[in-house]
Amino acid sequence: MSIAACTDDGSKDVQSKSKADAQAAVQTLAAQVAAQAGGELTNGGFAPAGCEGSKDSSDTYFMQGTWQIPLAADRHAATAAKLRDSWQAAGWTIKDDRTVSGGSVLTAVDPDDFYVTLESTAPPKAMSLLIHTPCFKNPA
Repeated sequence: MSIAACTDDGSKDVQSKSKADAQAAVQTLAAQVAAQAGGELTNGGFAPAGCEGSKDSSDTYFMQGTWQIPLAADRHAATAAKLRDSWQAAGWTIKDDRTVSGGSVLTAVDPDDFYVTLESTAPPKAMSLLIHTPCFKNPA
């Protein structure tokens, strides 16, 4: 699974959000994705990271969460297609949608600029889920 870095080129205002609130938002979205996929979140973790190119990198960060959703290999393609269709209908932008080595990769951006990637593990016993937020500024 690839991990994308958040960038802040200074072209838009960065919303203020505590790391705890950002983590809660990522967890909520992850639970929604798992429910849509028909599975449960396992092996989860969170990590904040600084945004590259931000004017004040010491206070600007993005939150990332990773999990696995155990699913039988024969369900990966159908699950990815179902999520793609649901996300498109909800106004998400699909960035990547492909089949690789018997598995699937789906990356989308929701209306709040959260990036979500769902990718088959190798061997395809689960789908890895990566969610990262846009850049946020720690509240003063």
